[in-house]
Amino acid sequence: METILSSLKRTISERSNSDSSESSSPREKRSKSLAEEDEVLQALNMAGNKLEKLDAIEATLKDLTSRLGNVESTIDKMKEDARAVESSIKGMDKSLTYLNKEVEELRGTVEDKDKQIEYLHTQHLYLESYSRRENLKFFGIPENEASASQGKDAVGTIDDYPIIVGGDFNVILDPDLDGRGGNNRKKDSAILVEDMHLDFDLVDIWRIRNPTTSRFTWRQKTPVVQSDFWLISDSLQDEIISAEIKTSIKTDHSAITLSICGLDETERGPNFWKFNSNLVNDSDYCELLTTEYVNWLEEFKEVQDKRVLWDLIKYKIRQQTITYSKGKARERRTKLQKVEDKLKECTEKCDIDPNSGNLEELDCLQTEYDQLYDYITQGAIIRSRATWYEMETGRYHLN
Repeated sequence: METILSSLKRTISERSNSDSSESSSPREKRSKSLAEEDEVLQALNMAGNKLEKLDAIEATLKDLTSRLGNVESTIDKMKEDARAVESSIKGMDKSLTYLNKEVEELRGTVEDKDKQIEYLHTQHLYLESYSRRENLKFFGIPENEASASQGKDAVGTIDDYPIIVGGDFNVILDPDLDGRGGNNRKKDSAILVEDMHLDFDLVDIWRIRNPTTSRFTWRQKTPVVQSDFWLISDSLQDEIISAEIKTSIKTDHSAITLSICGLDETERGPNFWKFNSNLVNDSDYCELLTTEYVNWLEEFKEVQDKRVLWDLIKYKIRQQTITYSKGKARERRTKLQKVEDKLKECTEKCDIDPNSGNLEELDCLQTEYDQLYDYITQGAIIRSRATWYEMETGRYHLN
């Protein structure tokens, strides 16, 4: 900028020197020259000011350009950070997907464990209901094949008495009638059982009374066999009222029953009453007491002593509870009997015609029958307060 101004001033000076050599009077020329110089200087000053402003604008533009470059660098860095964050999010998504899969697997495992716990609880109830104090233990009778031949000698000490032996012998005495499917050949142990028949004059009372009927006491789809039976002394045949194969619970064996005449059942009277706490979860029972409570208050409104009133209300609660419980028990027995009759009929149908429809119906009825007995089993466990024990060689094993 200063170089341009100096060049203009030199040009004006040269012009003024050249004008001084012309014919005008020196004063006029001098005056005219000064005026022109002033105009030019003013124009130059104005141009200088504008050029200074342009320089300032140029500096500002350079500064803005520099800042813009910094902004672009920042943006590039932010883009890199964003890509890094996006990559991290993708990694987190993969991890989350994996964790969700693990959670689903764990949930499935927990459900399986819950089912196993429920199954074990059911088995526990079953075992508790058939506690060891209800079982029999025989001494002197071998329970393995190695010593099976000694069984006759052990039992031989009681050959002067009537004999009744029953249970799962795990043998088939008649392959044509007592088995279907699988390998129904006679085992060596069946020969031992037949020898017991001859040695102690025993008979299979159910087969005697059902000589051509095929019924099975153990089944697993196929095969099915009759390995449970009663062996009794031949002299006891007239004393047997009935020998039947019935439905049982929580087992793949059927129950075998034997009714003997001359064994009068002890007449049982009313037991000591205990409140069944499960009734508090019975909505019908709770609604019944709620309704009757108002009536009882009205009935005993003249009783002023609160203690006497409370005893009267407890008496009424007991009375209503017994009536209600008997009704519910009667309904359960009726339902259980109906299911048992259907199950017996279906079992006989499966023994005759084991098609898929009959077997499926049998499974459904057996499941319903087991569920009905779960309630009875739970009640038996709650009511049993006896100490269970076994005695062997003079020692007690307590539980």
